[in-house]
Amino acid sequence: MTTSSDLPIPPFEMRQLVGPTDISAFENISGDPIFGVDTCRFDTVLDFGCGCGRLARQMMLQRAKPNLYVGFDLHPGMIEWCQDNLTPKNKNFHNKSEH
Repeated sequence: MTTSSDLPIPPFEMRQLVGPTDISAFENISGDPIFGVDTCRFDTVLDFGCGCGRLARQMMLQRAKPNLYVGFDLHPGMIEWCQDNLTPKNKNFHNKSEH
């Protein structure tokens, strides 16, 4: 199981661009589904405007994860950060730039 200490937190500058800068906004301490939806009800998550991976990181910390997560964003730097820091921790979590 992936733990919070296994996953880096995006840099402050990126968190500033997407909204919440507090590290707690990127956590999922309970491991519960972040949307309150039982994961057996979904297989794939498409995240348009994924930014620096706040929701991806929270889902990676769920006890039951989606089988596939694909995040899209216009900011290539944020996509690159997610690809370098989150995808290596779970190969089913991908991020794509829309450029």
